[in-house]
Amino acid sequence: KVRMRPGKRLATWVASLTGWRRSLFTVALGAISVLAFAPLHIWFILFITFGPLIWLLDGCHRDHQRLGERLKCAALLGFWFGFGYFLTGLYWVAEAFLVEPWRHGWLIPFVMTALPAGMALFFVAAATLAMLMWWPGMARAFALAIAFSLAEYARGHVLTGLPWNLVGYALLGSGGMMQLASLFGVYALSLLAVLLFASPAS
Repeated sequence: KVRMRPGKRLATWVASLTGWRRSLFTVALGAISVLAFAPLHIWFILFITFGPLIWLLDGCHRDHQRLGERLKCAALLGFWFGFGYFLTGLYWVAEAFLVEPWRHGWLIPFVMTALPAGMALFFVAAATLAMLMWWPGMARAFALAIAFSLAEYARGHVLTGLPWNLVGYALLGSGGMMQLASLFGVYALSLLAVLLFASPAS
């Protein structure tokens, strides 16, 4: 009997998740990704989140033969990852409704679900585009990095933009990396960040 290495076993388990377990797991990945940003700057957490995102997309690619089904699966993963990401990253928006809570407090549940869901559409686009470029090996990391960097650029510009917690900001906790932003801009850093954090898992 051939025994798989622990990393391979973990990748296979993640890729095999389905239904509500996959959705809940993906929301959790997005939610803990926010630890990479200020004030905590736990940037290495993104190895733990973008790596499994690669494996989840592998599951979409493996389990569905038709392109339309693969894209639908990837879009759902992008949505749930984005929903968790923006739910924890934009929680502070609700504080504005606590100024006069007796008047505006009832809006908080709607704001805290509608805004993350709307912002998650950018990650839907990223995951869908990545699936269109999906290819075995390291190409998957490049596909995800290109797709996310384009989605982050769109997020910073569409409807005046909301570039809050761009993935590239995760690299700005380091003085050396911060200097790269002055040369290439944060959107190029977003591409570099996703490529860096997704590569080991691919």
